[in-house]
Amino acid sequence: MKRASIILLVLLAGNAWAESVEVEASMKDGSLVKGSLLSDSFTVEGSLGTLKVILGNLVSITTNGEEVVVKTSDGSTLRGRLAPAEIRVHCAAGDLALKVADLKALSVIGRGGGAPPGTGNRDRKPPVNPPPPNPGPRPAVELKPQMTPLGTIEFQASVAGRPLRTPDGKTLCAINLSDLKLVLIDWAGFKVRGQCEVPPGSSALAISPDGTTAFVAGSRKFAVVDLASGTLTSTFDIELAATDVLATDAHTALVLTAGEISVVDIAKQGVVRRVPGPGGRVLDDSRPDRILLSTGFIKLPAPGTDPSAMDVAFSPKTRSTAGELTGLTPDGRIAVTADGQVLRRARSYVADFLKAGLVDHNSCASGLTKTHQVLLFSDDGSVKVIDSLTLETKSTTPLNVRVEWAFVDEEAGTMSVFASAWSAAPRRTGVGNWFRFALPK
Repeated sequence: MKRASIILLVLLAGNAWAESVEVEASMKDGSLVKGSLLSDSFTVEGSLGTLKVILGNLVSITTNGEEVVVKTSDGSTLRGRLAPAEIRVHCAAGDLALKVADLKALSVIGRGGGAPPGTGNRDRKPPVNPPPPNPGPRPAVELKPQMTPLGTIEFQASVAGRPLRTPDGKTLCAINLSDLKLVLIDWAGFKVRGQCEVPPGSSALAISPDGTTAFVAGSRKFAVVDLASGTLTSTFDIELAATDVLATDAHTALVLTAGEISVVDIAKQGVVRRVPGPGGRVLDDSRPDRILLSTGFIKLPAPGTDPSAMDVAFSPKTRSTAGELTGLTPDGRIAVTADGQVLRRARSYVADFLKAGLVDHNSCASGLTKTHQVLLFSDDGSVKVIDSLTLETKSTTPLNVRVEWAFVDEEAGTMSVFASAWSAAPRRTGVGNWFRFALPK
């Protein structure tokens, strides 16, 4: 007999409610986040069905692979899959969306009091704490690649979201997570040509197809940047925690969240339409009509469509992969996952991949060329040239840095990468610099 899904509501004794739940989150990349929860509740899908947990009753969350273990103040221990896939926290850097997949452990370290159940934390003011003492300038992280760079940009920060090149290839845009700035890098000269401040919590970047405008999204804020002058032209609230953002043109953006795809009208400075869907991250937006996401793909309407009437068709991916995609060849037919699998697309422009083999289980980033070769940047601080047809390793070049993002220019024979300090401990993001190297042979 099929078991029906059970919905349980875990409440505090006496119907007390914590207006402020202060937490400390330990991330898999080694970072530590302290702040107050902004969400009211979440669900755990496990052997007992779907269990809804009020965050005021939360004690701790720990992860073990795909499973989470949730402990509550009434002594309950829940195991299963957490939904939504991110936890929203207000901290000194602003509102952040912590992805459960990147979470190692989360513990409650304090509580406030006052608001009744159901009123939510969205509009409450975070607790007022005295500002921390000014620590002074951050000590510089020294990075010495073993391979001699052709150029270096002293970024000295972590990168938030996807760094992107403009359609004409002249500018590379990246969000400086440490200083909360959008940095514009001149591609030919490989130097910073401008930067502007972006809202706290910014974690996603998109560039309009005409290359004139950048959109920056994150926790409940949306920013518009003019790329010619490098100036912030507008910011407004969207009340959404974005996992990624897309630009359909210079006047319309799609904000992806854990539960929907929202159409943002730049002129009206707000969301004008919401489409149900799991959102996800953008993997390939090289085609104007179909966008490949980590969760499937979306079909876009014709250019010039009224944003308020825009219909965004979402289709889930039809084949499960063991790891998230970290790179695609320009033709979109070969992919590499974070755990080192080489995948070949089974059908034309559908999020359906066939596993081709395992090349390295510790790859942290990959840049792919237009040929049948794949550049695989591994956690051991090296770059490997892989034949995507035979999966044979053609060469291995030590770099002594951990590459997190890579852009390949075959005509110039170079690769421009963002790299952080190499260490034995696995890490997805870190403080680093931009380097330009000659392509390995």
